[in-house]
Amino acid sequence: MDRPVVAVALAAYQRHSGQFPDHLLGSVAHQQAATTTYTFDRAAARYPRFTLLQ
Repeated sequence: MDRPVVAVALAAYQRHSGQFPDHLLGSVAHQQAATTTYTFDRAAARYPRFTLLQ
């Protein structure tokens, strides 16, 4: 795992609380040039880089 990606995820977790694994997934996806990470998790969908699937 790339340290800068983990650092970005940790900063997002501290800013938005929630669950760290969600922020880590979002950071990894962003590093791979994804514009969003789709989720069924309503709580995770409130974070930047996530989009709720309904």
